[in-house]
Amino acid sequence: RSTRDEDRHHHHHLKLSFVIIMPFANIVLDIICPSVGVILANCLFAAPVVDLRRALAAGSLGDLNPFPWSVQSGNCLGWIIYGFYQHPKDPFLIAANIPGFLTSIWLNLGAAKLQYLQELEEQAEREQLAAAEAAEAALSQHNGPTTRTSAADADDSHASENNNYSYSSIMALLHVNSDYECFAASRFALVPQERSFFAVLIFWALIVIWVAFFDPKHASMIVGLLVNVNLVFFYGAPLLTIQKVILTNNSISIHRPTMYMNWACSSFWTLYGVTQLDPIIMFPNAIGLSLGMAQGVLAATYPVHSAAPERRQSLLETPLLSSNNTNSNNEGNQ
Repeated sequence: RSTRDEDRHHHHHLKLSFVIIMPFANIVLDIICPSVGVILANCLFAAPVVDLRRALAAGSLGDLNPFPWSVQSGNCLGWIIYGFYQHPKDPFLIAANIPGFLTSIWLNLGAAKLQYLQELEEQAEREQLAAAEAAEAALSQHNGPTTRTSAADADDSHASENNNYSYSSIMALLHVNSDYECFAASRFALVPQERSFFAVLIFWALIVIWVAFFDPKHASMIVGLLVNVNLVFFYGAPLLTIQKVILTNNSISIHRPTMYMNWACSSFWTLYGVTQLDPIIMFPNAIGLSLGMAQGVLAATYPVHSAAPERRQSLLETPLLSSNNTNSNNEGNQ
């Protein structure tokens, strides 16, 4: 009888331990792990924020590669859509990607501003050079051989030359300003970052229309497969600069904070997918981890040569204005 009581007591303890352990395991898998995933995902999405703020302050993207930010928009938007199509809906999945999507909008807008400024100033430099050559040619036409009979005639000729030069410079600057307007109108203010960003948004808009109206039964599966493809592209987008890295022997275009968070985020979700035996989670993140490791190999193989970005020269600080100011100062000194 005592042996039977001991077995019953032992069985009671095992049952009690099982009851305690199972809820704790459910808490870990259903709450703690997804919460950690939300934090890691948002750290990954926000990794370029500090560097873009510096670039905006400097007025130049410098060595930043903004293309992954448009892919990030598609990745976050796709996971948000997938989260809404799931039954039951996954609040952690949505919470992990809404902040990332909003962050990606800011990143893309900032990159587009800097790209537009760069294209505009490159066009301005070409036009200013052409205007300076035209002004110099106009000045040289007034410097032909003349016979001056007195000092007063020489002073009048000198003043006339300066007036003609100033007039040519002003006309050249007006020509440049009109070219700015033509440049902006001809390009519709669309720079590469805007084109890639809108292409991603249009792609997902078409997907939503298709699954909502033509194939609602398989909406979750279709969106899930496509967003995993987008996820792999997001992890591998920094490798688009691999040719630049090898040719320049410089890996500055590989953003280090994003690469480190790539390792952490993809490693976590790969392990989580293994524990859950979920290939939809496991395989895309395993591929992402491999692509992140490839970035690490490039970063370790090729050194970084970087220089602090200089603030861009204002469009109003043109060589022609500077030369006019110099002429005015010379005239005042004389």
